[in-house]
Amino acid sequence: MTYTMQGLTYGLTFGTLAAVLLYSMTNDATYFSFLGIPLALGLAIGSYLDSRKKEAD
Repeated sequence: MTYTMQGLTYGLTFGTLAAVLLYSMTNDATYFSFLGIPLALGLAIGSYLDSRKKEAD
């Protein structure tokens, strides 16, 4: 499993968890629009780590 795949998985999991918790506390569905922020952050970090690993090999 590459770091990019892990970043995608963890970012989506964290984003979904945060959106569901915030929605359940505030009953405001706009928090679901912020799912992409942790997802993009996880992808960016995972891609960066993969590129560093590839350069080291």
